[in-house]
Amino acid sequence: MVDIYFEAMEAIEEWAKERRPEVARYKWIDKKPDADWKYNANSWTGEMGNIQGRFEAKIGYAISFPPSEKRATVSFVMAQIYYVLARKAEVVRADGPTALQQLKS
Repeated sequence: MVDIYFEAMEAIEEWAKERRPEVARYKWIDKKPDADWKYNANSWTGEMGNIQGRFEAKIGYAISFPPSEKRATVSFVMAQIYYVLARKAEVVRADGPTALQQLKS
């Protein structure tokens, strides 16, 4: 069985090694894309698409992650983003609240 939480972290780690090597080796965990790297909602959407693609390749199935939700994560700490990815994968497997609904409650 695939550990989707581990795979979400690994997808972000791979992205960090390529796109933000200064925060590779899990130094990205407490970073915020907008505050720490100056992404705006639109530029972050592309980066999230990259991370999502890596994650889906690792778990072997697609998750629903609309652009509006990707934009909303620009102000999240990366630890929250890994949680969002993993929860979205869980929701695909079993109906439940979305990750964003979990974080907002």
